[in-house]
Amino acid sequence: MSENGSTPLTSANGLLQELRERSDMVSPAERRIAEYIIDNSDSFVDLPMKQLADAADVSEATLIRFCRRRGFEGLPDFRIALAKELAIERAFLREPTELADPLNAHIDTLAGAAFNSITAAKSAISPDNLQQAARLLLMARRIEIVGMGGASANTAAEAVNRLFRLGLAARHTPDGYQQRMIAATLGEQDVMLIISASGELGLVLDSARIAKEAGAKLIAITRPSSQLESLVDIALTFEMRELANLLTPSSSRYGHLFVLDMLATAVAHTIGPDVVRRLLRVKETISGVITDSRNTPIGD
Repeated sequence: MSENGSTPLTSANGLLQELRERSDMVSPAERRIAEYIIDNSDSFVDLPMKQLADAADVSEATLIRFCRRRGFEGLPDFRIALAKELAIERAFLREPTELADPLNAHIDTLAGAAFNSITAAKSAISPDNLQQAARLLLMARRIEIVGMGGASANTAAEAVNRLFRLGLAARHTPDGYQQRMIAATLGEQDVMLIISASGELGLVLDSARIAKEAGAKLIAITRPSSQLESLVDIALTFEMRELANLLTPSSSRYGHLFVLDMLATAVAHTIGPDVVRRLLRVKETISGVITDSRNTPIGD
């Protein structure tokens, strides 16, 4: 019980969590206070009482009652508890970013980022868009793949690897100037597949514009609302928040590889039974050099 005899609304779950979960159990005035605290927890700890009351559009007396109903003697005690909760969150719930942080914390963060990136891609990209992109690739005379930098260039190289086994002739060069020149040689029967995490890199956008002017069809694996998305015929996009961690690479690359796998699967699905015979022939050509009797992947 609090000193005024009422039952405290706050439990061991934490102040902010309780305010979020129980906002419908209080008066409109107290709801305004709760919403202000949730949105402005740092300033609530420091601002004078009058400014806080004004900001939440309540009286100072209401603010004091709000604190007492949660088991505190008044605003100062409530602020101390909130400050401690915020400090604990920052110490233990932040992303590990330094070498001094435990290795297992970095590994857990990496695994979570990979999972989140793949999940974001799966949720955002529809099978219809994948099938449309697959049809364009299958109708193409030439497929030129564009990707620059570490993650995008590596994904572009993997795209060549994923597509040639399905019988599609695809090429990739990581050189931005060569990409521009290749774009100028494309025509209406050709497709450019562009991979870009930001969708804003100048050399990549230049290649896209040149290919578009030449009449080629454009497919992009990128983020939504980017310049690149606005240039292409089919955009396979998803939003992914990058880790604030200098020790780890871009987490969106996991999603890009997953999109590539979905696209290659859509191509195989569109080809039909012939693709199975083609992949079996590929497997047979390497069966003699693999000594492991287990079911190994094509190409190891």
